[in-house]
Amino acid sequence: MASAVDNVKVMERRRVSLSSDAVSLAEITLTYFDIALLPIPPIQQLFFYDFSGSTQDFRDSYFPLFEQSVSFSLTLFYPLDGRLIPLTDSYPGDHVIRYSDGDSVSLILAESGADFARLVGNEAKEAKEFHSLVPPLLLECSSVTVFPHSGISFGFTVKHSVADGSALTHFLKSLASIFKAGSDVSVVKNLPIHDRTLLRHLEQLKRNHMEQEAVKNAQTRTSLTESEPVEAQLKRIVRSTFVLTLAHIQKLCNKISATGGGREEDREGEERKTEREKKTFRGRKARGRKDEGRKTKRVRRREEKTELDKKNSGEKGREGEDSAR
Repeated sequence: MASAVDNVKVMERRRVSLSSDAVSLAEITLTYFDIALLPIPPIQQLFFYDFSGSTQDFRDSYFPLFEQSVSFSLTLFYPLDGRLIPLTDSYPGDHVIRYSDGDSVSLILAESGADFARLVGNEAKEAKEFHSLVPPLLLECSSVTVFPHSGISFGFTVKHSVADGSALTHFLKSLASIFKAGSDVSVVKNLPIHDRTLLRHLEQLKRNHMEQEAVKNAQTRTSLTESEPVEAQLKRIVRSTFVLTLAHIQKLCNKISATGGGREEDREGEERKTEREKKTFRGRKARGRKDEGRKTKRVRRREEKTELDKKNSGEKGREGEDSAR
């Protein structure tokens, strides 16, 4: 059976830039949160959809609109269209995202002869079978792979320090909305915010982190931005889908209900423990009252003895006076 790795044919490679000149030059300094993600492998997302047409059908009817939608989306998310540049006049490892007029991202249209049904199926598959469906890492890159008369996949790769998972999801949702609306940007209501200066008091954290990384990299002789290739990390990894049906969920519910007696016993045990604690408290309280009563009796006896001693001493004093007379 042919795998996706060996059956991908690139049909087109295009460069997509911003749809307008609203941004001609922009530079975004990475914050402490961004810098910490520099060594992290890129975010790679892959989506599969059914598609009954041919590669040429998609190429003629949908690919131009998709390309235009990517361009409009990048106008809103222009840092994805920039470049990650190391700063030579700052402390080691510091970077900025720099967008200049004319920068662009890669858009690939490909065709695959792999078994689409198998790729989207639930059985275990080697992770490397999906690698050719995800574009190689640039700053941001997209690929569309058509499985003729079966389906289509959209792959996206972005550097983690440029956009985290939520930012990439925001971009993809905006792209989908623009594509669905026929490249109408006005449908995007939740606009992104690129102003990193809103995050204050992080400069010292960033400096400390970069100094620690510089020492670590000097010891290991590795670059801050270097990381083990994703292919090497996933070489022996498989992917599989596990489906929980209604019947499975019902079985789980039944098992939980079956263990309810145990919980009832636990509650009864807790109640017995609480009752024992109450009895212990009442016993201590009763002993306290008894001890208090004993103490009161002792005090009363001492007071009575003191009174008696005073009385006796008084009588002896009077007897002495009478003898003196």
